[in-house]
Amino acid sequence: MASLLLASAPMLLGLEATIASSSPTVWTDKEDYAPGETVLIYGSGFQAETSLIVQILRPKGTDWLVVSTDASGSFMIRYKLTPEKAMSGVYEVIVIDPIMNQVRS
Repeated sequence: MASLLLASAPMLLGLEATIASSSPTVWTDKEDYAPGETVLIYGSGFQAETSLIVQILRPKGTDWLVVSTDASGSFMIRYKLTPEKAMSGVYEVIVIDPIMNQVRS
């Protein structure tokens, strides 16, 4: 298992997060995950009904996902820790709003 580290934001199998500002926030449903589990990544405080890019930095790789916010500026996305993605270490989740030029992690 790996630990998630957050600073008022997201986490993931050892996900380390820091927030660039106090508005939008990102978090996961728990701090530690076992291989095969699905990580639920949540965000709120973003622009309503817009597309965001979610970047997941793994110990050995990077994944890029696209998610859309709802009418309240929130989102939820699932990230499956498949055998090739699940490894001990710190993961970092970064959410990029290309329209507002904002980055949240």
